[in-house]
Amino acid sequence: MTQSRAFASFVEYFHRAFMAQAHYAQDHPQARHALEALSDLAKRLVEEVGPLELRVAGDDFLLNGAPVSGAPNASQSLVQLLLGHGLSSITFLPNLEEDDLQLLFFMLRLKPQRLQEMGGPDSLLPEGHSVRIDLTQSPCQPLAEAPFSPRAISEDLTGLFVAVAQMTAAPIRPNPRAPWTMEQRTTLDQYGFLVADLNALAGTSDQLGLQAVEPSALRDMLRQALGAIDPLLQGAILLGLPTCPEGEIYLRRALDYLAPEIAAQALAFAQGQVSGSRFDLALAAAGMLQCVRDRDLGIEALKGRLMLEGWSMPDTDELEAAIRWECHGTDTKLHLSLTDRSFFELDAHQLSTLVRQLARGRRVEGLKDLLAELETGFSSPHVERRRLAAEVLTELASCLADPGLPPETEQRLLAVVHAAIVSEEDPRATQWCCQAMDELLGFWMKNLTFSQIYSEMLALGELTLPHAGAPDWKVQAVRDLLMRLVSPPNLAGLVPLLHESATQVAIPQLHALFTLMGRPAAQCVVACLEVEEDMHRRSQLMEALRAIGRNAVPALQDALTSTEWNLVYDALLVLADIGHRPAFPHVVMSLEHADVRVRSAAIRAAVALGEPEEVAEALSHLLEETTTATQLDCLTVLGELKCASAVQGVIKLVSGLKSASSDDARVRLRAVETLGYLGSNEALPCLQALFRKRSLLSAREGSAIRLSAVKAMAAMNTREARETLALVLDQESDEEVRSAIRAILVG
Repeated sequence: MTQSRAFASFVEYFHRAFMAQAHYAQDHPQARHALEALSDLAKRLVEEVGPLELRVAGDDFLLNGAPVSGAPNASQSLVQLLLGHGLSSITFLPNLEEDDLQLLFFMLRLKPQRLQEMGGPDSLLPEGHSVRIDLTQSPCQPLAEAPFSPRAISEDLTGLFVAVAQMTAAPIRPNPRAPWTMEQRTTLDQYGFLVADLNALAGTSDQLGLQAVEPSALRDMLRQALGAIDPLLQGAILLGLPTCPEGEIYLRRALDYLAPEIAAQALAFAQGQVSGSRFDLALAAAGMLQCVRDRDLGIEALKGRLMLEGWSMPDTDELEAAIRWECHGTDTKLHLSLTDRSFFELDAHQLSTLVRQLARGRRVEGLKDLLAELETGFSSPHVERRRLAAEVLTELASCLADPGLPPETEQRLLAVVHAAIVSEEDPRATQWCCQAMDELLGFWMKNLTFSQIYSEMLALGELTLPHAGAPDWKVQAVRDLLMRLVSPPNLAGLVPLLHESATQVAIPQLHALFTLMGRPAAQCVVACLEVEEDMHRRSQLMEALRAIGRNAVPALQDALTSTEWNLVYDALLVLADIGHRPAFPHVVMSLEHADVRVRSAAIRAAVALGEPEEVAEALSHLLEETTTATQLDCLTVLGELKCASAVQGVIKLVSGLKSASSDDARVRLRAVETLGYLGSNEALPCLQALFRKRSLLSAREGSAIRLSAVKAMAAMNTREARETLALVLDQESDEEVRSAIRAILVG
């Protein structure tokens, strides 16, 4: 065997052994056989060429520096497996032990995150092990499968905010850029509120990977993180929002969304500590609401929180009137500023407050004028203007669900956002526009407008293609946007819609959307299929997987290792319908499943996916090691395939079954018939032997089996078969059998 072919065989054996370990128990004969075959080949190669280093090189392998060619499917699967675990190479040293290979496969079956939690690969291998593993600088996981732990992110955010608030919080001081009046500063100080400097949060999004986290999931994590902090510190963080770094767009958006809750919690707690007058509380609330973009939500949240503390409804209504009176002056100054100064001379928070007022007041003309101003801003050569326009545009998009925007405004908003994402040359402005698109897509998802989502995802996906020529930072921003759209919270809301009637949900549009979402959608649907018990609902989930097509294959292949027979069965049916041929080795592993229904489905899937010779070989190996029902299914399929390579396997079955049981008799009859369908002269000696006595003391084969052999040779219709029939005619004593032979020879 040449070195190139030996290396390709090694990769194939490695992949086969890993798949066997994933599908079967360690002591299963199939798993043991695959492991022993790999161990023998590896030991032989190590003796010939020394230590074997299997190194990832792009999408291929280098084995001892030489490219591996001849095993493309196995190589591609193993490359993804190693990269997903952050491994750059595996070296097999002399004195290779099977136990070390077993541990290696155990590690590769673990989820990457779980492997890291257990201390990494070296912690699982014994001292002096004969397998050496090298890690990459940073584990490379496919974006669609990159796991993040909400609990871990919440804990990190809690520690970060506590540290920032405790180290940077200071009393409120006069500042020309601060939004508070002297009375508000005094009252806030009286209530014990400090102001935190949030500049220390710079880089948090990159460190925790918040770009790929769906907005609602990030809000839940942040809500949990802040819930573990003292309410006064929460107030300090809220009052420090104006100092939030400009680059922390994702964290800032989540803080803005939770601002009404934070303000209500902090003010209610401080009021319980200080027991200030209603006038003082209104003044403190007006100062706190300067950092809350949606004042109406902030006031309603505070009223609800105070009613839990025992306030009556009339008291909270009077407090609301007092707060609005205190805020009236601020609103007047804002509107006067708009008449005296340009739109882009105000800060983003003031303009966001104005957006909320226009939306809640249903001022359509004002919204149209605002959009016109924003379009003007995006055409400006000044980066700061475009950033401001993008931030205000995001706030306007967040008004789609509450308080709502007119339909014509929604369509115009979409056109502005999409054009800004395509043409914008500033990374920060583009990130703000992507946040605006998040709001639009989330709004359409809640309103079941799947065609809009599909069209926009398709258009945005074009920007990530190489021929689009977009800069790397824009490609990454759009990919993060698409990843947020296919996040588990969104998919968890979409999958139940598959079970709705066609009059309520456009199922074909939903299938098209799942097809575009690809692997993440398939993983979610397979997870639902695993726990679903209703047969009708299972069929609807399977239809969605068929619609997703090839992108559903990895999730379905993982499902083949499940302990639930019905999940494996359904996965095999869908794989057969999808027809992705590289899935054939995974299907072959299911041929020895413990459940007969799964084996039957695996046979059908193997026929749909494999080449006839491959299927015939796999079924021939299965014939002697399975149950009667599966043997009959295999023989039926082999007869349909008509592959001569299966002849020896069927002959072994005919010769090996000596029992007189009815099941064995049925199998032998079907096997003899199959030999005729295969049409190979190799079967003639076996068929001829059925007409002889086995020994002096034993009886001849029954007439049924001899008649079946006659029909098999007739089906072959070759000269050799007719000659064999002529020979056995002289030996045959049963008149019925002789008549059948004569009829065939004469005919």
